[in-house]
Amino acid sequence: MVYRFYKKYLPGLFVLMIFMNAYGYNHPPNVPPAPKGPSRGKVNKEYRFLFTYPSDPDNNPVSIQIYWGDDVGCWSIFVASGARSLIKYRWSTPGYYCIKYRARDIRGAKSDWSTPHMIRITNDPPYKPDSSKIQGPRRGKVGRKYTFTASTIDPNNDKIAYRFRWREAKGGGRIYKWGPWTQSGSLVSKSLSWGLPGRYRVYVQAKDIHGAKSNWTTYHFTIIIDPED
Repeated sequence: MVYRFYKKYLPGLFVLMIFMNAYGYNHPPNVPPAPKGPSRGKVNKEYRFLFTYPSDPDNNPVSIQIYWGDDVGCWSIFVASGARSLIKYRWSTPGYYCIKYRARDIRGAKSDWSTPHMIRITNDPPYKPDSSKIQGPRRGKVGRKYTFTASTIDPNNDKIAYRFRWREAKGGGRIYKWGPWTQSGSLVSKSLSWGLPGRYRVYVQAKDIHGAKSNWTTYHFTIIIDPED
Protein backbone atom coordinates (compact mmCIF):
# COMPACT_ATOMS: atom_id res chain seq x y z
CA MET A 1 0.00 0.00 0.00
CA VAL A 2 2.86 2.36 0.88
CA TYR A 3 4.55 1.43 -2.36
CA ARG A 4 1.41 2.32 -4.32
CA PHE A 5 1.17 5.74 -2.57
CA TYR A 6 4.74 6.69 -3.42
CA LYS A 7 4.41 5.36 -6.94
CA LYS A 8 1.33 7.55 -7.48
CA TYR A 9 2.30 10.80 -5.69
CA LEU A 10 6.10 10.88 -5.52
CA PRO A 11 6.63 12.35 -9.02
CA GLY A 12 4.26 15.25 -8.22
CA LEU A 13 5.87 15.87 -4.83
CA PHE A 14 9.28 15.84 -6.46
CA VAL A 15 8.20 18.50 -8.98
CA LEU A 16 6.69 20.62 -6.18
CA MET A 17 9.92 20.43 -4.16
CA ILE A 18 11.95 21.50 -7.20
CA PHE A 19 9.58 24.48 -7.76
CA MET A 20 9.72 25.56 -4.11
CA ASN A 21 13.50 25.23 -4.07
CA ALA A 22 13.83 27.31 -7.23
CA TYR A 23 11.35 30.05 -6.39
CA GLY A 24 10.92 29.74 -2.64
CA TYR A 25 7.62 29.66 -0.75
CA ASN A 26 6.23 33.18 -0.44
CA HIS A 27 4.54 34.51 2.69
CA PRO A 28 2.21 37.52 2.72
CA PRO A 29 3.35 40.71 4.47
CA ASN A 30 2.50 41.14 8.13
CA VAL A 31 -0.68 43.03 9.03
CA PRO A 32 0.15 46.75 9.11
CA PRO A 33 -0.43 48.80 12.28
CA ALA A 34 -3.45 51.08 12.54
CA PRO A 35 -3.09 54.40 10.69
CA LYS A 36 -2.47 57.49 12.82
CA GLY A 37 -4.23 60.81 12.41
CA PRO A 38 -6.97 63.10 13.73
CA SER A 39 -10.27 61.70 14.95
CA ARG A 40 -12.32 64.81 14.12
CA GLY A 41 -12.47 67.04 11.08
CA LYS A 42 -14.52 69.29 8.84
CA VAL A 43 -15.84 68.71 5.32
CA ASN A 44 -13.66 69.82 2.40
CA LYS A 45 -10.57 70.22 4.61
CA GLU A 46 -7.47 68.07 4.06
CA TYR A 47 -6.06 65.98 6.88
CA ARG A 48 -2.81 64.00 7.06
CA PHE A 49 -2.53 60.38 8.16
CA LEU A 50 0.56 58.31 8.88
CA PHE A 51 0.82 54.85 7.30
CA THR A 52 3.60 52.35 8.03
CA TYR A 53 4.68 49.75 5.47
CA PRO A 54 4.74 46.45 7.42
CA SER A 55 7.58 43.97 7.49
CA ASP A 56 7.59 41.07 5.06
CA PRO A 57 8.72 37.58 6.23
CA ASP A 58 10.57 37.08 2.94
CA ASN A 59 12.06 40.60 2.92
CA ASN A 60 10.16 41.47 -0.23
CA PRO A 61 9.31 45.09 -1.05
CA VAL A 62 5.74 45.98 -0.10
CA SER A 63 2.97 48.23 -1.35
CA ILE A 64 -0.13 49.49 0.51
CA GLN A 65 -3.75 50.15 -0.42
CA ILE A 66 -5.93 52.47 1.69
CA TYR A 67 -9.66 52.35 2.33
CA TRP A 68 -10.88 55.83 3.31
CA GLY A 69 -14.43 54.93 4.27
CA ASP A 70 -15.89 56.39 1.07
CA ASP A 71 -13.30 55.26 -1.49
CA VAL A 72 -10.51 52.72 -2.01
CA GLY A 73 -7.19 54.08 -3.21
CA CYS A 74 -4.83 52.55 -5.74
CA TRP A 75 -1.86 50.44 -4.66
CA SER A 76 1.19 52.53 -3.84
CA ILE A 77 4.65 51.96 -5.29
CA PHE A 78 6.75 49.16 -3.77
CA VAL A 79 9.13 50.26 -1.03
CA ALA A 80 11.18 48.59 1.70
CA SER A 81 9.24 47.37 4.71
CA GLY A 82 9.21 49.71 7.68
CA ALA A 83 8.95 52.87 5.57
CA ARG A 84 6.41 55.50 6.57
CA SER A 85 4.23 57.74 4.49
CA LEU A 86 2.11 60.82 5.29
CA ILE A 87 -0.92 60.92 3.00
CA LYS A 88 -3.55 63.67 2.75
CA TYR A 89 -7.26 63.11 2.28
CA ARG A 90 -10.50 65.10 2.51
CA TRP A 91 -14.19 64.21 2.75
CA SER A 92 -17.00 66.17 1.11
CA THR A 93 -19.88 64.74 3.15
CA PRO A 94 -20.37 64.75 6.94
CA GLY A 95 -20.30 61.38 8.71
CA TYR A 96 -18.19 58.77 10.47
CA TYR A 97 -15.42 57.22 8.36
CA CYS A 98 -13.36 54.07 8.95
CA ILE A 99 -9.78 54.30 7.62
CA LYS A 100 -7.79 51.10 7.19
CA TYR A 101 -5.13 49.69 4.84
CA ARG A 102 -3.47 46.48 3.77
CA ALA A 103 -0.14 45.47 2.27
CA ARG A 104 0.92 43.47 -0.79
CA ASP A 105 4.36 42.10 -1.60
CA ILE A 106 5.99 42.15 -4.99
CA ARG A 107 4.75 38.60 -5.67
CA GLY A 108 1.13 39.57 -5.08
CA ALA A 109 0.57 38.08 -1.62
CA LYS A 110 -1.73 40.36 0.47
CA SER A 111 -2.00 40.90 4.20
CA ASP A 112 -5.23 41.31 6.13
CA TRP A 113 -6.62 44.80 6.66
CA SER A 114 -5.20 46.83 9.53
CA THR A 115 -7.10 47.83 12.64
CA PRO A 116 -9.31 50.75 11.52
CA HIS A 117 -8.92 54.36 12.58
CA MET A 118 -12.20 56.29 12.96
CA ILE A 119 -12.72 59.94 12.11
CA ARG A 120 -15.85 62.05 12.45
CA ILE A 121 -16.37 64.67 9.75
CA THR A 122 -18.77 67.49 10.59
CA ASN A 123 -20.17 70.45 8.72
CA ASP A 124 -20.55 74.11 9.73
CA PRO A 125 -23.44 76.25 8.45
CA PRO A 126 -22.72 79.41 6.44
CA TYR A 127 -22.08 82.57 8.40
CA LYS A 128 -25.09 84.77 8.91
CA PRO A 129 -25.31 87.29 6.04
CA ASP A 130 -24.12 90.72 7.09
CA SER A 131 -27.11 93.09 7.27
CA SER A 132 -24.88 96.08 6.64
CA LYS A 133 -23.95 94.60 3.25
CA ILE A 134 -27.52 94.09 2.01
CA GLN A 135 -27.89 96.51 -0.86
CA GLY A 136 -31.14 97.88 -2.29
CA PRO A 137 -33.29 100.99 -2.58
CA ARG A 138 -34.61 102.71 0.51
CA ARG A 139 -37.80 103.88 -1.13
CA GLY A 140 -40.04 102.61 -3.91
CA LYS A 141 -43.50 102.44 -5.47
CA VAL A 142 -46.28 99.87 -5.26
CA GLY A 143 -46.15 97.20 -7.98
CA ARG A 144 -42.62 97.90 -9.10
CA LYS A 145 -39.74 95.42 -8.80
CA TYR A 146 -36.63 96.33 -6.87
CA THR A 147 -33.37 94.39 -6.75
CA PHE A 148 -31.64 93.53 -3.49
CA THR A 149 -28.19 91.94 -3.14
CA ALA A 150 -26.50 90.02 -0.34
CA SER A 151 -23.57 87.68 0.29
CA THR A 152 -21.91 85.56 2.96
CA ILE A 153 -19.17 82.97 3.38
CA ASP A 154 -19.29 79.27 4.18
CA PRO A 155 -16.47 78.21 6.58
CA ASN A 156 -16.12 74.87 4.73
CA ASN A 157 -16.17 76.58 1.31
CA ASP A 158 -19.40 74.78 0.37
CA LYS A 159 -21.75 76.20 -2.22
CA ILE A 160 -24.49 78.43 -0.79
CA ALA A 161 -28.14 79.19 -1.60
CA TYR A 162 -30.01 82.23 -0.30
CA ARG A 163 -33.59 83.12 0.40
CA PHE A 164 -35.15 86.49 1.16
CA ARG A 165 -38.15 87.47 3.20
CA TRP A 166 -39.89 90.66 4.13
CA ARG A 167 -42.09 91.66 7.03
CA GLU A 168 -44.24 94.68 7.64
CA ALA A 169 -44.85 96.58 10.84
CA LYS A 170 -48.33 95.04 11.24
CA GLY A 171 -46.85 91.53 11.34
CA GLY A 172 -47.54 90.24 7.82
CA GLY A 173 -44.82 89.06 5.51
CA ARG A 174 -43.56 86.65 2.89
CA ILE A 175 -40.71 84.13 2.61
CA TYR A 176 -39.37 83.46 -0.89
CA LYS A 177 -38.03 80.15 -2.22
CA TRP A 178 -34.36 79.27 -2.06
CA GLY A 179 -32.30 80.60 -4.93
CA PRO A 180 -29.72 78.69 -7.03
CA TRP A 181 -26.42 77.41 -5.63
CA THR A 182 -23.55 79.88 -5.77
CA GLN A 183 -19.93 79.89 -4.71
CA SER A 184 -19.13 80.93 -1.16
CA GLY A 185 -18.66 84.69 -1.00
CA SER A 186 -20.47 85.39 -4.28
CA LEU A 187 -22.92 88.26 -4.52
CA VAL A 188 -26.54 87.23 -5.18
CA SER A 189 -29.56 89.32 -6.16
CA LYS A 190 -33.32 89.03 -5.75
CA SER A 191 -36.14 91.12 -7.23
CA LEU A 192 -38.90 92.00 -4.76
CA SER A 193 -42.15 93.89 -5.16
CA TRP A 194 -45.02 94.99 -2.93
CA GLY A 195 -48.73 95.37 -3.63
CA LEU A 196 -49.53 97.78 -0.83
CA PRO A 197 -47.83 100.90 0.51
CA GLY A 198 -46.05 100.59 3.84
CA ARG A 199 -42.78 100.15 5.64
CA TYR A 200 -41.12 96.76 4.98
CA ARG A 201 -38.15 95.02 6.54
CA VAL A 202 -35.99 92.78 4.32
CA TYR A 203 -34.09 89.79 5.75
CA VAL A 204 -31.74 87.20 4.22
CA GLN A 205 -30.79 83.61 5.16
CA ALA A 206 -28.20 81.21 3.67
CA LYS A 207 -27.78 77.42 3.59
CA ASP A 208 -25.05 75.11 2.29
CA ILE A 209 -25.30 72.02 0.07
CA HIS A 210 -25.59 69.80 3.16
CA GLY A 211 -28.71 71.65 4.34
CA ALA A 212 -27.06 73.54 7.23
CA LYS A 213 -28.72 76.97 7.57
CA SER A 214 -27.46 80.24 8.90
CA ASN A 215 -29.56 82.48 11.12
CA TRP A 216 -31.61 85.17 9.51
CA THR A 217 -29.95 88.57 9.38
CA THR A 218 -30.28 90.21 12.77
CA TYR A 219 -30.74 93.77 11.70
CA HIS A 220 -33.22 94.44 8.95
CA PHE A 221 -32.95 96.52 5.83
CA THR A 222 -35.98 98.84 5.59
CA ILE A 223 -37.69 100.02 2.43
CA ILE A 224 -40.64 102.41 2.33
CA ILE A 225 -43.19 101.73 -0.41
CA ASP A 226 -45.31 104.67 -1.46
CA PRO A 227 -48.63 104.56 -3.34
CA GLU A 228 -48.43 104.67 -7.11
CA ASP A 229 -48.77 108.18 -8.53
